[in-house]
Amino acid sequence: MNNKLRFELITKPHPYLNEKSSMFEEWGDIKILILFENKKLILLKTEWNMLEIVKWVIKNQHNFCNSIENIHEEIQVFANESLAKSLERLHQKDFYEEEDSQDKWYEALYKFREQHNLRFAMRGSNIPDIVIGLNKGKGEISLYNEEHDWSYSFDIEDFLNNFIGNYRHMA
Repeated sequence: MNNKLRFELITKPHPYLNEKSSMFEEWGDIKILILFENKKLILLKTEWNMLEIVKWVIKNQHNFCNSIENIHEEIQVFANESLAKSLERLHQKDFYEEEDSQDKWYEALYKFREQHNLRFAMRGSNIPDIVIGLNKGKGEISLYNEEHDWSYSFDIEDFLNNFIGNYRHMA
């Protein structure tokens, strides 16, 4: 696998300088790309407080390397199913048993989303539910909703080394 996941974070002037919180933020352009076969595919382009995304990746770097199957004994990802698609399917589970097991199920899914869903890195932003993690032993970034269904595998160690090497100083 030669695919590489990259985040490009480029500082720009803060658009909300009148907000008190702006002095604690590092505003910028954020691009998430997959590099493959000498090509760049932009998966997300937005602007936001870059410090939040840096802190989130560094905090969850070890979680990215844990399989979704590790969070609950009944969870499994089907063959050829992305993490984003499996999360959507798992969230639709019907429960015929006690409420306690339902609570544990949704707590496990929430914890996984908190550690792997990019929306948690950029709370308040209007971005799709992009999931980063490990699927069948390979790094994966994926999105599944009514409009999009994509998934790309990548070298997760390379991503983490590159990201932390480039952006650790911001945390």
